[in-house]
Amino acid sequence: MSKKNKQITLKTNIGKTSNIPIKNENNFLIESDTILIKKTYMYSLIFMFITMSLMSFQYGISGDEFGTNVCGKLSLNYYKTFGNDKSIFQIPKSIDKDQNWQLYGAFFVMVCAVLNKMSPLNEFTNEHIINSWAGFLMIVFASLITAKILNKQAAIFAAWLLFLSPFVLGHSMNNPKDIPFAATFIAGIYAIIYFVDTIENLKKIDYVLIIFVFGSCIGTRIGGLLLIPFFIAYICINYLHSNIFLKQKYNLKRFIKPFLIVSVLGYLSCSLFWPFAAENPITNPIKTLKLMTNFDIRILQVFNGQKIHPESDYLLKNLLYTNSIPVLLGVLFSIPFIWQFRKNSKASILYFIIFATIFPLVYIIYKKSVVYHAWRHVLFIAPGIIIIATFGWYSFNDYLSKKVNLTIKSLGWILCSMLLFEPLIFIIQSFPNTVTYYNIFVGGTSKAHGYYEMDSYGNSIKQEADWFIKNELPKIKPNEHKILVTNFTTLVREYFRPYPNIELQYIRFWEKNNSKWDYALFHIAINMPTEQIKNGSWIPQNPLHVTSVFGKPLCVSYKRASLHDMIGLEYMKKNNPDSALYHFNKYLALEPKDINILNNAAHIYSIMHNLPKANELVEQALLVDNTNDFANYIKGNVLQMQNNIVGANFYFGKYHFYTRNYQEAYNAFNKCLGTEFNNKAKQYIAEMNEIIRKARIEQREFEEKEAQKKK
Repeated sequence: MSKKNKQITLKTNIGKTSNIPIKNENNFLIESDTILIKKTYMYSLIFMFITMSLMSFQYGISGDEFGTNVCGKLSLNYYKTFGNDKSIFQIPKSIDKDQNWQLYGAFFVMVCAVLNKMSPLNEFTNEHIINSWAGFLMIVFASLITAKILNKQAAIFAAWLLFLSPFVLGHSMNNPKDIPFAATFIAGIYAIIYFVDTIENLKKIDYVLIIFVFGSCIGTRIGGLLLIPFFIAYICINYLHSNIFLKQKYNLKRFIKPFLIVSVLGYLSCSLFWPFAAENPITNPIKTLKLMTNFDIRILQVFNGQKIHPESDYLLKNLLYTNSIPVLLGVLFSIPFIWQFRKNSKASILYFIIFATIFPLVYIIYKKSVVYHAWRHVLFIAPGIIIIATFGWYSFNDYLSKKVNLTIKSLGWILCSMLLFEPLIFIIQSFPNTVTYYNIFVGGTSKAHGYYEMDSYGNSIKQEADWFIKNELPKIKPNEHKILVTNFTTLVREYFRPYPNIELQYIRFWEKNNSKWDYALFHIAINMPTEQIKNGSWIPQNPLHVTSVFGKPLCVSYKRASLHDMIGLEYMKKNNPDSALYHFNKYLALEPKDINILNNAAHIYSIMHNLPKANELVEQALLVDNTNDFANYIKGNVLQMQNNIVGANFYFGKYHFYTRNYQEAYNAFNKCLGTEFNNKAKQYIAEMNEIIRKARIEQREFEEKEAQKKK
């Protein structure tokens, strides 16, 4: 570093360090870290560690944790028996329905399995604690890298920016896949920076540590292989930066041997934490990489108010909507200053972080890789985003200090701190449903509800189950058998395991009228009609309890209002319409927004040619859910019997559209052109054209992938 870049410190007569800000080549003000700043940094991290550990106790079991729990135990058995117990490769489909758990590294889940053998706490409580520690490590390494680029003051803000990122914080408590990978990945990035920057003074322990970090990252998820090419990338960035901007020579030859040692041993060491890799350390990780690159398990996601398979803008929009405003502003502020920073000796670290953050994102979008649940699959770039955002705020604060000539030299940091109150208040008010955060770009969480994914991992089920066990269960006698139906069996079963008199049954939301049960516990994320989420009609008339965030329901439990719905359906099957209607009307008096019973009652009235009553009930059904196919069919049928052929065609078109019979839908909507339904019919036709266009593209891409596999 040149003299101009060095920090100047003077000892005062009372023995304290005084900071003299100076200008470096690119006019950035640099100040040394005072004792106060260092203490603030340390106390901030201690506070975050304790807080995250305590917070983890209140979070529920997530959708992936049963699989990872089993995977951890079986992986541990594999190593304990020196590879003789191969149960990890024979997990039944009831647990691993996609048969791909062996393709995930087992480093984190084995750590959990070991702790579970020693801790008196519940297994999932232990795993949440360790999960929160992984999230904390992510904060630590992000702040350490920030300190390397700037200083400890900036590192403090980086730590708080990441800690007060609700989406990331929420996942840090119970996401056993993405958070451990994010922690080991950013640790790997830090290890690369440290290793390359101290190349002349490396010790054996430095080799051991970076090899361990590489192995644990690859042994958590195969994406950790990125660390090897990123190692090369950082060396190249340093070479270009030194030669072009610092006008200094950079010896590349000194990196050849260390790079080969770290890359080869780091690659092979993943087999210490990953049974599938241990079976063949050379080829199995590569085989996994190919399989996971073509990972094609698609899950319908609520996005822009519809349930769709994620499209090209899905990832970027979710990054925009679920990051806090101070993070987004920081990234925006960084853009004009990145080039100005080029002559700083630490610029190569910043450019490396930018590369390590943007490249995976661009690659995922380019390859159209499958992502869902907002951006949880790319949480490993969250620390990079925070580092860039912190640089933006630092640069903005520096600019204000010099250019605007303000008396307050920390105006930028003060503004950032004020903006952080918004996510802080959200975290406090929404706890422990922190992951439901959406920012002002979609009107906040309450406006995003029903239009974007909410609580995809089922975290809120714990709160609903806890309420039921505390408040409703004591009313049930121990020898009294009760049936509880739910659409999220895997999670609910764990909470009710100690209560054998509660029989748990899986049921789809729209099948709840078909069988006998006593209680229901439904969650928003599984098979829930989007329109009913938006208008709240999925919540019954008199629920026992609703777990909500900002007044928007995530989970509900209720007692069955009556059996009149089921009895009415049985009479309907027996072709006894009068008795069926009697029971349907009895039930609708208790549950007037149950679309299944509204539809069936309307259908019977239409068959009986009581068209006013049929129309009244089907209109109520369409208010509950205007995308319901059966409701649209009944409405079309009623209009046809009233000789309103145009109206009938429109509703029959909607019926075919929502049952995905697009040819019939085209025929019906074409008959509505030039009528009072002209504009609406055109909208549906345009939507179908877009659906078919996308389907053709997907089919072509699928055929290309299949052709590549055969090659």
